[in-house]
Amino acid sequence: MEQLTEGKTKGTTVVPPNKAVNNGDVIKVGGHTFRIHHYGPAHTTSDIMIEVVETGVVFLGDNVLSGRIPRINEGSIKGNIKTCDEIIKNGASVYVPGHGKTGGRVLVDVMHTWFSTIYSNVERLYEEGQSDFEMKAEISAQLQDFSSWIGFDEQLGKHISFAYLQIEADAF
Repeated sequence: MEQLTEGKTKGTTVVPPNKAVNNGDVIKVGGHTFRIHHYGPAHTTSDIMIEVVETGVVFLGDNVLSGRIPRINEGSIKGNIKTCDEIIKNGASVYVPGHGKTGGRVLVDVMHTWFSTIYSNVERLYEEGQSDFEMKAEISAQLQDFSSWIGFDEQLGKHISFAYLQIEADAF
């Protein structure tokens, strides 16, 4: 770490987390109120978002990215949709994504569009009897607004497969 910061962290002691947090927990530090948001598995099973109450800023973690398609190997397509739906209800004025530029509500809305487009189309095509690999071309065409995002080609097929598995599991 000292090399990466050109010596600016010399003498810094890492203090690991020592308290588990849950959705809705409030932590007060230095005159600021931090509210924890976690609505279940999304990007991962435990990726939280932190709201700075006094300033109307929400740090989204990797639950919402800008200009990049997230990996969700340990997460949930449905969970990402729910997380976007829930975090937008707090009415924050500034959203800080895990990667990409900070912005307003549109950041969350765009990520919601990605996940809901995948899920709704996989659900429809599943009912029509298609396999996940057969769906990619049609769903890709609907998501062309995201084609310049980092990870589009690498993550789209995985997200379709994750949605397919979730829909199939729900059918049992």
